[in-house]
Amino acid sequence: IDSWGDFGTTYFLLETFPRALEGGFPSIQWILKSRGHYHDDEKNVWIHPDTLKRVYPDGLTLEERMKKGAVKIGPNVFLGRGAYIEDDCSIRYSDIEKQVTVCNGASIDHAYVMPYCVIGGFATLVNCALGLQVLVRSNAEHPTLINGRSVLGPKLEVPEGVGLIDSRVFPGYRFPPEGGRFESQ
Repeated sequence: IDSWGDFGTTYFLLETFPRALEGGFPSIQWILKSRGHYHDDEKNVWIHPDTLKRVYPDGLTLEERMKKGAVKIGPNVFLGRGAYIEDDCSIRYSDIEKQVTVCNGASIDHAYVMPYCVIGGFATLVNCALGLQVLVRSNAEHPTLINGRSVLGPKLEVPEGVGLIDSRVFPGYRFPPEGGRFESQ
């Protein structure tokens, strides 16, 4: 056993997964390396090979886009298979699982994002967890913020301009069309 960690609740997950990304569980790194994941030793970034080599509409791969500074990935990031990261995004200390789309200008820091989520342009996710297939609508005029240990259940649609702080949003919840700020829900 490399280390002890508690993934039993989402709050413990938010405390434990950054330790895993920082290398606190060497067996996880061994597994990723044995499965052929790309690893940037300097920034401790792990990327599934299909995600790294995927060609974007501009003709460049994610690897090439990272080198030219079109996206900022790291430190301590995991990107799963089929993740799609658009320009001007910043991802730090986060676990982005398979088939997640992160749109232009989004910022993600200390977030756990489950598969099939879509993070809209200019959204900010900080210290939060998103369930399966969450759609976070956001744009430059009405950016969405999910922060403060917020946890979203699966298959939710968050309208543009919403601010969630220390909120728990259960499956099936429908946000009011006018959006707004929500705290400790």
